[in-house]
Amino acid sequence: MKGKDQVLLIEIGKRIVTRRNALGWSQEVLAEAAGISPKTVSSAEQGQKALRPENLIAVSRALHLDLEYLLTGQHSQSSILGSEKLDALSPEQRNALKAIIDAFLSVC
Repeated sequence: MKGKDQVLLIEIGKRIVTRRNALGWSQEVLAEAAGISPKTVSSAEQGQKALRPENLIAVSRALHLDLEYLLTGQHSQSSILGSEKLDALSPEQRNALKAIIDAFLSVC
């Protein structure tokens, strides 16, 4: 792999590492949460190997990251995850926020 492709993989890997560390997770915890092997996580974080599309989705969901952000480093304009405050929430806080939103929407 050369040039732009390698740079892209390295940048995706950096975003994975940054978010995983922010959550206080090991590679093994992320692997289990995403349903992939720790070796796959390690290869992705080092930019050595591209993740398959279904694994990219699983990693983005496990890390509670917008897929567009994971791939490009930029949040979708339509994504609620565009807020840095939301990005900093723990999985437990995200679940609580989701419950609040669900409750709000159920009465609207």
